[in-house]
Amino acid sequence: NAFRTVSNTDVHRALSMDRLHTNNAGKFGHHLWPELQKILERMGRSKMAKVEENLCLMPRWCGLNHFEEALSVSYTDGQKFEDLSKVIVFACHDVLTHEECKDGYILLRCLQAYIEFDLYTAFEVHTTHTLTAGQEALSTLNMLIQTYAEKMQQGSEKNWNFPKNHLSMHVFDNIEAKGVTRNFNTKPNEKMHGPLKESYQLQTNFKDVADQILRIDHYQLVAEHIRCKIEDHDTYYNSMTGVVDDEEHDTMEDYFHVRLGSAQKPLTFQGVEQNNANDKAFEQFRIKLNLFLNSYFQTVRGSLPQGHPIQFKGDDTVIEYRYVKVNFESKVDWCQYMDYLCCSPSFHGWACHDCAIFRTQQHDIFRQIVFLFTCSIDKEKFPLALVHPYDAGLAGQRLSKDSHRGFWRVRKQSRASTEIFSVHSIIRGALLYPDNARPGEYLVIDTIDTDMFLCVQEMHKSTGHY
Repeated sequence: NAFRTVSNTDVHRALSMDRLHTNNAGKFGHHLWPELQKILERMGRSKMAKVEENLCLMPRWCGLNHFEEALSVSYTDGQKFEDLSKVIVFACHDVLTHEECKDGYILLRCLQAYIEFDLYTAFEVHTTHTLTAGQEALSTLNMLIQTYAEKMQQGSEKNWNFPKNHLSMHVFDNIEAKGVTRNFNTKPNEKMHGPLKESYQLQTNFKDVADQILRIDHYQLVAEHIRCKIEDHDTYYNSMTGVVDDEEHDTMEDYFHVRLGSAQKPLTFQGVEQNNANDKAFEQFRIKLNLFLNSYFQTVRGSLPQGHPIQFKGDDTVIEYRYVKVNFESKVDWCQYMDYLCCSPSFHGWACHDCAIFRTQQHDIFRQIVFLFTCSIDKEKFPLALVHPYDAGLAGQRLSKDSHRGFWRVRKQSRASTEIFSVHSIIRGALLYPDNARPGEYLVIDTIDTDMFLCVQEMHKSTGHY
C-alpha cells in the first residue's frame, strides 16, 4: 500500500465514513431497502400497491423527491435513497403492523432507528449532547438489526456483518477528530456528474472527450463569471439610483423573516366569501378578521385606530398571495435557512396548502395555511393568514407503534374552527402526513431536515415521551 510509505501516516485513522455510500446508498439502499421489498412481495401485491399509494399521497416538499412507484423502480442515485428513507416508515406504518407481519414490524423499527442515526450523522454542528444521542441511536439500531437477524436467520441467507455496517461504529469518533460528516462526504463531488454528463451527451462528438469537456467547463465558468459581474453592476446601479425591479416589487412583500409572493389581483371581501362559499373554513371570515385586528390594536398598540373598532365592509379589498418564504434559525447550527410554503388552489395541477409551526403564547402548534393575504388599515399593510388548527386533543393513550417509531401525532379541528394569525407567528414550515387508519389525524414528518428532527425531539421530551 502506497500510503504506508508516507511518514507519520496511519491509514486506518485517516479513513472516514462516507455518509452517501455507507448510509444512503449502502446500509439503506443495498440492505434495509431490499429487505423491505422482500417482505412486501411476500405479503402480496395488494400490500405493495397500498405502500405505493401511500408514497404517492405523501405531500410534496421543496427539496424532497416525491415517489410514486418506488417498489418497482431500481435506483442508483444516493440522493433518491436518502429521500426515500425519510418517508418510507410513514408510508408503511399502516401496512406492516404487528398483527399482520411481525417480521416487517421489526424491520420498520430498524428503519426508524436507521433514519434517526443517519440524521445525527448529518448534523451540521455537533455538541457533546448530540454526539451522545447519536451513539445511543447507533446502539439502538445495532440492537434492532441483531433482533431482526436472529428472527430471520432460518430461511434467509442475509449476512449483516458487512464492512459498511462496521464503518458506522467509528463515525462519531471521526466527527470528534475531523469535524462533521460533510467534511468527508462525497456528495458534493457526485453532484458534478450531472453537468459533466450533459456536456458529454450534448456538446461533444464522443471522441477525445476529455479535452472537449474541459473546454466546455471553462466556457461555462467564464459565462457564469460574466453573469455575476453584470448582476453586481445592476445591483450597484439600482442602489445608487433608487431603481426597484417593478415585477418583483409588485409580486413580493417583505416582512422581517417572512416574504409573501405570487400576489393576485385585489379582491373584495364579498368576492372572497363568494369564491369560497362551499368551504366552511371561510365561515365568518370577516368577523374573525375584525376580532383579531381589534384585539391586536388594543393589546399591542394600546388603542384602536382612530378610536373606533375595525369593521371591514363587503367592498373593502384584500390581496391574496400564493406562497410565503420563511426564514428560520436552525436549532442545529444556528444558521438561517428558508422554507418555501405554498398556499394555492392549483400548484402544478394540485391544490397545495402547506402546514407550518406557529408560535402562540402558550406553546407552538401545527396549523395548515388556508388563505394567505394582506389587508390595509390607514394605509398600513398587515400580512395575515387564515389557518386550520391541528391541535385537537387525541383520544386514549399513546399508540405503541407511535412509541416504537417516534411518531408525533396531531389531530385537526373541525374545518369551521379556522383562525386568523399574523404571518410573523410562523416559525418554520412542517410536513404532515395523513394517517389513513385514523381519519383526521396526521403524523409529523420529522425527517425532512435536522432542524425539524430536533424540534420534534424537544416536543417528545416536553411531554415525557422520552
